[in-house]
Amino acid sequence: MISRMGDGDSSQLERPLVVDVDRTLLRTDILFETFVQVVFRRPWLIVLVPIWLLQGKAKLKCELARRSGLSIDTLPANLSLVEWLWGEKKRGRPVVLASAADSMLVEQVSRRFSGLFDAVSGSRDGVNLSRQRKLDKIRQAYGDHFTYVADGYHDLVLWRACRSAVLVGEVDRLRAKLPSDVHVEAVFPTERAGIRDWLRAVRLHQWAKNLLIFVPLLLSGNYLVWIENVYSIGAFVSFSLLASAFYLFNDLMDLNADRAHAKKHNRPLASGKIPLIEGLVAIPILVGRLTCCCFLGRPQFGLPPCGSRLRCVDGAVFAMDQKSRRSRFVFARIFIHDANHRRHCRGQY
Repeated sequence: MISRMGDGDSSQLERPLVVDVDRTLLRTDILFETFVQVVFRRPWLIVLVPIWLLQGKAKLKCELARRSGLSIDTLPANLSLVEWLWGEKKRGRPVVLASAADSMLVEQVSRRFSGLFDAVSGSRDGVNLSRQRKLDKIRQAYGDHFTYVADGYHDLVLWRACRSAVLVGEVDRLRAKLPSDVHVEAVFPTERAGIRDWLRAVRLHQWAKNLLIFVPLLLSGNYLVWIENVYSIGAFVSFSLLASAFYLFNDLMDLNADRAHAKKHNRPLASGKIPLIEGLVAIPILVGRLTCCCFLGRPQFGLPPCGSRLRCVDGAVFAMDQKSRRSRFVFARIFIHDANHRRHCRGQY
């Protein structure tokens, strides 16, 4: 964090700090958090999502918030920003929470940081409190004399009005978009998820379990036949991609449990390093590889055999986690599955 405000500047202390929630105070987006909780726990409600959206984003947010049972206390917070806000609060500066998230959840966020915020505003009564509506709401109380704390390009309309900003997230890109007369009071940079974060999320190291696919090839003596290697590599890649999609799916389902865990709370999705929307999009991309294989005329690399093997591998992982003697039998089942799959690929059934 780089502060741009002089500690003795009384005019700055008179400016209220208006703080956004999504990807700013919290390292996640409440709308997608509620969507994941609702869809993964009560999937039949997904048919209602377009209906709610047609009635407005505020309606969608309200319905998702009411049904999600979201645990605000476990959501990852931007701790460096929170510490700075407490410091400004102790100096006598007003701190206000204003978010486009549903007001019920915004109030829960305020209660989590008890005593920090002097006022709270969120979307309610069919009004989505974002952009111009948020600016109008703030102006009713403070005019244009406030400092806005946020992270996105959609917040430019507020920064242009108040001409005082605290930037969070990709601060260099945001600073380049700001008008020259906007004073940047402080910055809190956060790095985008990199390749290492994604490799952790898809459990690349777990692909090693799929090397069992090559054991029948080696034992059969056909490892010098190029088409046999092509089939084995194709099966290895397909099984591994589906397993990675399964890990992402499982992480999204277990967000609450992972965030309450001593070690798992550092996982890329649970910690907010990878946005939930990106995790949701990555799953069909990974599964799409299998669909492409089916359309290309190689159904032996498609979903049914991959799903069958995934159940075997999942059983082996569970057995090892439980330190069970069953793990050796489960791995034997995986070996038999791979051998049968290779026979199927060669048309020997």
